[in-house]
Amino acid sequence: MLHAYQQSLECAKPIRKLTQARKYIIYIGLETVYRERLKQIYEPVKHRLDYQLALQNARKDFERTNMINWIRNKIRQFGIGTIMKYRPVVSSDSKYIFTIGDGCVYVWIVKTGECLRLINHNSNSNDQQIILAQSINPNNQLQLCVAQQNGIINVWDYEDGILIH
Repeated sequence: MLHAYQQSLECAKPIRKLTQARKYIIYIGLETVYRERLKQIYEPVKHRLDYQLALQNARKDFERTNMINWIRNKIRQFGIGTIMKYRPVVSSDSKYIFTIGDGCVYVWIVKTGECLRLINHNSNSNDQQIILAQSINPNNQLQLCVAQQNGIINVWDYEDGILIH
């Protein structure tokens, strides 16, 4: 009886290997179908993302070119002294350019070329200090730091023109 049982187990080994091979073939077939479906989904999504990325890069290039042309035109319009004496600063979103001149900071709108406001501008000319530097606040991109000759550094909300500190 034991001998017959062992013989039946020996006969079942090739069948077990054949069954295992069939399972692997089915797994490979399922994996192939899965990868084909992924590829079908991946290609359109990739093309849409590539299009969005290309569109975003084109907008940035256009804004950059527009900004460069605007600076060149303003230099011609106002003269080199006011704009080129101090390095212009560009906001992090590239919507505004800040220039120093006449004891104040000019906030320019890049798209229109209009002066949005003057920062650090006092009506009393005796109170005006010479501005030495300007920089975007690294902790808040919507604030402009303005350094004066007397050692005071003012922090401004440049969109609203409000002195913060």
